[in-house]
Amino acid sequence: MSRSLLAAVSNSVRNLRYSYLFLPALVALAFAGLGVVMAVVDGLVAERLTRLAFPGGPSAARSLLATIATSAATVAGVSFSITVVTLQLVSQQFSPRALRTFLGDRLNQIVAGIFIGVFLYCLVLMRSIRDDGEFAAGISVLLAIVLAFVALAALLVFINHMGHAIQVSEISDRIAYATLQSIERLFPEEYGDPVASDDADEVVAAWRRDGEPTLVYPRRPGFVQAVDDIPSTIEGRSFRIEILVSPGDFVTERHPLAAVWTDADAEACSVALRRAVAVSNERDLHQDTAYGVRQLADIAVKALSPSVNDPTTATTCVGYLQGILERLAERRWPADVRRFEDRDVTIVFRAPAFREYVEALVQIGRYAEDARVVHSLVAACQRIAEAAAEANAPDRVAAVVDAAERIVARADALDETERAQIEELVRALPRPQQRGRSGRAA
Repeated sequence: MSRSLLAAVSNSVRNLRYSYLFLPALVALAFAGLGVVMAVVDGLVAERLTRLAFPGGPSAARSLLATIATSAATVAGVSFSITVVTLQLVSQQFSPRALRTFLGDRLNQIVAGIFIGVFLYCLVLMRSIRDDGEFAAGISVLLAIVLAFVALAALLVFINHMGHAIQVSEISDRIAYATLQSIERLFPEEYGDPVASDDADEVVAAWRRDGEPTLVYPRRPGFVQAVDDIPSTIEGRSFRIEILVSPGDFVTERHPLAAVWTDADAEACSVALRRAVAVSNERDLHQDTAYGVRQLADIAVKALSPSVNDPTTATTCVGYLQGILERLAERRWPADVRRFEDRDVTIVFRAPAFREYVEALVQIGRYAEDARVVHSLVAACQRIAEAAAEANAPDRVAAVVDAAERIVARADALDETERAQIEELVRALPRPQQRGRSGRAA
């Protein structure tokens, strides 16, 4: 299997985490396999031990297994109904984009698998119980009783977990935690001193003077989920690539993913690039930090709508956004131009700038009429600017100050006292003391 195909398979496997089918199916199949194994084990165990485990006969065992199977199927139906209602609530009350994180909850998936698995275990075991001959399924039936208690405990855990999972603080915390993990993976280095790097625009301009590139288009419209390890997925030792998209961008068949300059087989290179740049019907946090920021901003904006009118939820989301942007403010952006000396390979990849992340606060500010929300936004800007100033990133400080000023300028519903207090916060913001190092970082 080629490396480009491995990259495509890896992305598909990663998406299975958010499928409500894959993990429950694995758990259910494991229970069904356990039923087959226990039927064999019972045949190898002495009859005395079998009778000790379950003193009843074949009819009693079959009746008990049928009762457990029916109960498990009923509970599974109830749990699925609760899940569907909860998904509808999360979509309407918070944001449809929060559903992907919710569907990826491993506990919900495992509990669903347990309910279906207990049902399958009982069915498989009933098939092995016969009225003729000696009854030899006592241990298997005893295990079915134990699994029934396990399913009951799983139901209680499921209800308790769902009760907590639909709280806005829990949803926001889960999104923020996943976003912070994405930052640690994509921006592992502190801002520190600037790294010498070629200017991406100049590099691409030089390539274009040498000749026109081959443009690579996606096979379907959708969101760019990830850009995998391109050098390892493309055959050949000499090529130059400008990646024209970033994770989170929406593309169509007429929107090129990349421009390629190579002496090798351009068609083969295009096929490999289409596999390396994963396009799907929804965004993913694996390489798209902005998606977590987008979800929190959407929940805050939804909370500020007249139909919901919940400023407390908005301030909660602003607090988590502050934590994310503080972390981003002190991290170094990867270089736009990336060279691989072991092969004659140069790749230009432009990540979203820090200023684009800060725009989420400005968007919330457009809908903020409550003084508490505006105050929380400006206070968040103050903390983010302080983090950027400590990292000696003046361009980022300037971006945050600009965002705070735009937020206050749009706050028309404030009275004089509230506006005076908030404007005092704006004046207290750190100011850039020197020229920025990297326009891309800001």
